[in-house]
This record gives sequence, structure tokens and C-alpha cells, in this order.
Amino acid sequence: MSLPKGVALYYGTDVYRMDNDIEKMIERVLPDEGTRPFNLEQIDGEETRLSQILVMARSQPFMAERRVIQVREPRFFDAGAKKKGLITAEEEAALLDFCAAPNPESLLIFRYSTDQAPSGFLKKVIAATGASPYSQPKGREIAAWLRAEAKKMGRVFSPQALALMETLTPGDDTLLLAGELEKLDLYLQNAPTNIIEEADVAAIVMPTPSQTIFNLTDAVMAGKTALALSAYRDCLALGGKSPQILHQLLETARRLLEIQSMVAEGMGPTAIKGEIKRHEYYVKKLIGQSRRLSTDTLSRLYLYLVDCDVKSKSTGGLDIDAFTEEVIINSCVTVAADGRR
Repeated sequence: MSLPKGVALYYGTDVYRMDNDIEKMIERVLPDEGTRPFNLEQIDGEETRLSQILVMARSQPFMAERRVIQVREPRFFDAGAKKKGLITAEEEAALLDFCAAPNPESLLIFRYSTDQAPSGFLKKVIAATGASPYSQPKGREIAAWLRAEAKKMGRVFSPQALALMETLTPGDDTLLLAGELEKLDLYLQNAPTNIIEEADVAAIVMPTPSQTIFNLTDAVMAGKTALALSAYRDCLALGGKSPQILHQLLETARRLLEIQSMVAEGMGPTAIKGEIKRHEYYVKKLIGQSRRLSTDTLSRLYLYLVDCDVKSKSTGGLDIDAFTEEVIINSCVTVAADGRR
């Protein structure tokens, strides 16, 4: 089977599915972890001109069949990008020409998260690449999505379990839904049956102090302020302590920066799992989160959380619960801003 080449566009709101498919594509095109660092370029689409990206896409691979250039959040696809100086008419024409006659030894991947209907230049690129949108499931689609994802794991929901799962997990956010499914799969790995029962969902997805903290950090790293604050209140109601929550937020930001560095070095999920000694489902979740956020945003978030951690331990008379709530809101705003850029 021939390896993919040319231009691939992934766009839409379902960043979980986009990142999973891109990861699979990269592993298929660059199966050798030894040569992958020499043939994989991870580009910030906001900081790099399209003309520079096309130069990279025309370069040759090193000891491999393909070279892969992945461009995260190419803001030159935004409506009005030309007026903002993010792209020129010449660059638009150059990309369309490249789509028509690409370098046969490279694969150029665009990963563009957007909730806006395609217009202008983006519509032309979609037509040129044959791309389809990655949309979050809505309404009745959520149950179908849950069933399909469980099937991939070799599992089946009982009707009661599926109904409970829908009520306990946030809808139309596949990143968070996938995390809950992975926890269920891990919980049931030694079960005598492949059926997910109502009691299993209640045991794993129902809030507990430790689990709710992870729900909180997941929501913060997705920029979901309402979900994060709801999880924070659940933590407090279940006996969680604000200093513990602040520490977990700080550790999560630090771990994501660490994962970004490992991915940049060409390490795959298996190698990262061996390095950090954590379960596979947790590693995949961290990789997905690290790819959604820029290094600049994660660094600023980490330094902010360090300052907050110091302040929480050194300021007398501080209302730690109110302070933690403010930290959560500010952290969500920082992450959400990264997704909008």
C-alpha cells in the first residue's frame, strides 16, 4: 500500500478525533521512530508564513520515504486573514498550486480547529484536498458515538449504562467523553464479560474526590470554564481541599510541557509510556491535550500556576477557596484564548 502524500486538511470542532487521526497518519507515514525526528516538522501556524511552510513541504526526506510537515492552527485560514496580513494573494495561489502538484515525497498536514463555516480561501483548500469536517456529536449522535467508541475497545453498553453515561458526562466534548470511556475500559480489563453495565458507569464516572479533580484538570486544559467550576464545587462537596487542587493543576501543566518536549523529539506513545511510567490511556490523553495547546500558552499557564502556588502558601489570611476559584477561571481563559487564536 502506497504511503499518503500531498496535502491533508483536518478541520472542525472535534479536536479529539482530529488529533487521533493525525497521530495515526504520522505513525503510518513515519513508522520508524529512529528516523522520525529527522522527517517530522511540527509548525505553529500562527507564527510561520505559508510561504515558509511550502518551502519545507518541497524538501526531501532523510533516510525515509516521506517527509511530514504538520501545521497546527493555521490562522491564515481564518476569515479576513488577508486583511490582517496573515496571508497574501501570492501565498494563496502557491498553496492551491501545491495541492494540484504536490511534492511526491512529502505530506503536508493542516490541523485547524474552528467552529466557523468555511468561507473564501479555506473553501478552495477544502475542495482541493477533498477534506471533510470533524464535527462534535450533538443530541442523539452522542449515544451513537459512545457505542461506536466502546465497540472499538471491544465493549458494549447495556441500555441502562448508556443512558446513565449520557447523564453523567458532558455532552458534545469528545475529549472528555473519551477519557471517561478509557477509564471504564481500564476498570473492566479483567471482567468476565465485555458488557459495560450501569453499576460500572456509576462506580467509575460518578464523582469521587480524586476523580473529580481529574475532571477539573481535564476541563481546565480544554478551556471549559463552566465545567471546571462545576467540578471544583464537586471536589469541595466531596471533601477535596483547594491546596490539593492547586497542586494538581500545577502538576498537570508541568506534565503537559514534558509531554510536548517528548513528542517534539519524535517519541511515540509507547516510548512516552515507558518514560513516565503511566497507563496507556493516561499517556494518550496527555498527548492529545499537549497537541491542542501551544508551548507558549502552556509555559505561561505553568508560570502563572507556580506563582499562585507560592502565593497560596505564603499569604496570611487568604481565602483559599475563593483564590482557587479565581485561578481556575484565569487558567480556563488562558487555554480558551489559545484555541481561538
